[in-house]
Amino acid sequence: MKKLLASLTGLVGYIHIVLFPVLISLIVSLVAYINMPDLLGLAVAILLCFCGLVTGVVMALMVLKKRGPAAFIPVEEDETVTTEQEEEEKNQASGL
Repeated sequence: MKKLLASLTGLVGYIHIVLFPVLISLIVSLVAYINMPDLLGLAVAILLCFCGLVTGVVMALMVLKKRGPAAFIPVEEDETVTTEQEEEEKNQASGL
């Protein structure tokens, strides 16, 4: 259950990254369509929305490649991720 919840929160993070450029391109395409309310304006608006979607997917994939799937999973401030080296230092300090 915990893994499913982590996957769902990761998916939500991915969607947030994708939606940011989509919303910006949606606003720009709305302005373009208002200025040209004919078929050409509609085509430009759809093209701009598609470009925003592609940009969002590419940005999310770049984050996924750079940081891995854990980048999309929110971590609480109380949770600390310890590395093996930190664990060894703790063990050595407690052994002294």
